[in-house]
Amino acid sequence: MSGRFLAVEDDQRLAFTWRWEDADGVSQDEACELNLHPDGDGTRLTLRHTGPWRDGAPAESYRQGWEFTLGRLTAVLR
Repeated sequence: MSGRFLAVEDDQRLAFTWRWEDADGVSQDEACELNLHPDGDGTRLTLRHTGPWRDGAPAESYRQGWEFTLGRLTAVLR
C-alpha cells in the first residue's frame, strides 16, 4: 500500500491517493476522501473511494472493507 496526501484540512477533510501492490502487480492510483461534519453531539464521517476500475467488483469489495473498518472504529470510539 502506498500513496500521497492530496489535502489535509484540520478537523474537516483528508484526501489521499491509494495504490495497492501485491503478487498480482500494482494497481493504478485510486482516490480516497474523508470529510468530517458536526452532527449533534457527534461527528458524521463521509467517505468516497474512487478508482479507474473496469467493473464494480473492486468498489463492492472496498465498500465491504470500509464498512467493516469504520464499524470497528465506531465501536472503539463509543
